[in-house]
Amino acid sequence: MPPTYVTSDFLSQRIRETEKIIREVLLLADSHAPGDFLVQPDPASWSAAQVIEHLNSYNRYYLPAIRHALEKKPLPVTRERYHAGWLGAYFAALMMPQPGGRVKKKMQSPRDHRPAPALDVVKVLEEFKSGQELLLAYMRESAKTDIGAIRIPVSISPLIRLKLGDTFHFLVAHQLRHLEQVKRIFPILMSLKLVTPPSGK
Repeated sequence: MPPTYVTSDFLSQRIRETEKIIREVLLLADSHAPGDFLVQPDPASWSAAQVIEHLNSYNRYYLPAIRHALEKKPLPVTRERYHAGWLGAYFAALMMPQPGGRVKKKMQSPRDHRPAPALDVVKVLEEFKSGQELLLAYMRESAKTDIGAIRIPVSISPLIRLKLGDTFHFLVAHQLRHLEQVKRIFPILMSLKLVTPPSGK
């Protein structure tokens, strides 16, 4: 049975999680050189910049879709309780990292969400920050609407439509999942720097 939430509490939790994501990514950007974001821990793994660009690719689809839905008139009036959909709740739970940053299941990204290795780190980080701020604005705006009545088509198929609340939950859970991935990358890079011999030795 999909969970039911107090709508205001549900949105407040998603907002707090998004604010945490912004803070932690900006902290990483302040404490590491842009070049560090381009280093892949191993040939089969994404760099930090690729992980963040992967998240940007989802924002490029979902943020305009949410904006379009919120611009429809008249919008349904907010309800005190939000009843999650079974599919949306499943997607969010699948993405949400476990305590300690563990993930339930590793998954392969869709082809159109796989980032290139050569990226402009500054642009990637700027787009991510602006996208997160826009997501925050949409979540705050949606507090005036019925987030269970508004539907958003998912990126893998326009035939599948999630409730707006479930879309927010999925997006934030997906970003928290990959934030943990980014946070794991930098200690690996530091250990590689410690064992790499100086040039010419």
